[in-house]
Amino acid sequence: MNFMITGLLLLNILFYRFAPNEVSKTNCDNELTKSGVNCIKIPANAKLSEDGKSWECNTGHIKENGSCKKLNIPPHGRINKYGFDWECEEGYFRVGPKCKKIRIPKNAHFNETGKEWRCNQGYHPYRGKCRKD
Repeated sequence: MNFMITGLLLLNILFYRFAPNEVSKTNCDNELTKSGVNCIKIPANAKLSEDGKSWECNTGHIKENGSCKKLNIPPHGRINKYGFDWECEEGYFRVGPKCKKIRIPKNAHFNETGKEWRCNQGYHPYRGKCRKD
C-alpha cells in the first residue's frame, strides 16, 4: 500500500513537472496573444516584447495611446538605429519635425559625424567662418 501511494505521488510530481501549465491548455482569443500566464492584446504594427510580458512597436512605429503610430519621417530623415525615432541624414540637423541643411562656410568640411563642420587645413574658425592661418 505504501508503495502504491509513493508511486501515485511520483506520477503526480512528474505530471505537473512536465505537463504544460493550465493556461497553455486554454487558447487565447483571435485578438489576443499568450504572454506567460496571461493573454494580451497586441495592436497592429506591434509584436510581443523579448521578455514576453508586453508588446513593442515594430520598427518605424511609435507607441501612442495603446497603439503603434507610423513615424512621420521628413525629407532627409531616416529611422534611427533603435527603430522608434528618426534622425537627420549627414549634413542636416533636426528642427522640430523637419531636417534643416547645415550650412558650412567656405574652406570647411563636415567632421566624422556629418553634423558639424571643421575648417580645412591652413584655416581656423573665426565668427562662424574659416579664416586663413
